[in-house]
Amino acid sequence: MSRDAESHFFLQIRAPDGLAGIEAHLCGCALNLEAWTSGHNGKVVLRRRPGEERFEWDMDPSDTETMTASGCVFLPVDEAWRLLQSLSAALSAAGFPHEIAIDDEQGSPAYSCSHLW
Repeated sequence: MSRDAESHFFLQIRAPDGLAGIEAHLCGCALNLEAWTSGHNGKVVLRRRPGEERFEWDMDPSDTETMTASGCVFLPVDEAWRLLQSLSAALSAAGFPHEIAIDDEQGSPAYSCSHLW
């Protein structure tokens, strides 16, 4: 996987009890993520599936009502945004308020969206 393109993203999800219930909505998500129970506090979080190399993902299980995730996608920003939009659709379908933003390869704001934020 070429890492010539690199777009950084950040997202916030209002999920005081974690992301339980997201599992059924991840099948339509273009980001290769899986639900996983954190050993820190038992909340369901998202993590990158083994073998996925198109992006890096870091999610905080958080002890507050807002969970955050960040990382970078090794694709042109337009393609990276399509992946993140599919995650937004999954979060929306599961009823989680959220906001997502991504910078382009030069570090300038490129796209953002929010749902019930």
